[in-house]
Amino acid sequence: MSRADRPRGNAALHLVREMVRHPYSHSPAWLGFFETPELDARHLDEVLGLFRRFREELGPPEAVGALAHASRHPKGVVRSLVRTRAVHTGNWDREWFWESDVDPSPDFEHLPVDAGLIDTASAWVMRHKLPGHLFFAWPEQEVVVYPHDDFGFGALARTEEGVEAAVSFLESALQPGKFTGRILHAASVITFFGREATG
Repeated sequence: MSRADRPRGNAALHLVREMVRHPYSHSPAWLGFFETPELDARHLDEVLGLFRRFREELGPPEAVGALAHASRHPKGVVRSLVRTRAVHTGNWDREWFWESDVDPSPDFEHLPVDAGLIDTASAWVMRHKLPGHLFFAWPEQEVVVYPHDDFGFGALARTEEGVEAAVSFLESALQPGKFTGRILHAASVITFFGREATG
């Protein structure tokens, strides 16, 4: 990562640590999620296609989280993620991998995920091949989106612009006959994170 990119990565890390609670749905800024009942190639392509369109609207995100891979000698895409230090390997022992009531946020870090690996990293998290936590953050709009292991994405936001963008993303998936999920009423989130709260 270049020196010029570092402040944006730090802002993304700060945003995620500030917004995300454990479990994610307990975060005051949590807006909802969508999922598909089975992750075959067609459904995976649709899920990732929705996320690509969302990224085209908001621009490239910064990746934040903590990911691990059991192998000390990973291959292929995971090797690329390890090379950029986005994934830890071997006996990377963290309590929150095994205890569901432990808040993982202190272990989050900025992950230098190349734009070309965003879809792959998301798919691997959904397929349970990369345990841990992965978030994509847009600090300017204060939006955070995450892939989850129920084969879909969830979203958090805390500005009016961010809530509008994130709700639109979730609504695009929750058309009749596509995916299942839930969207919280955006007005309550905007009210909770009023102008005074967001500074």
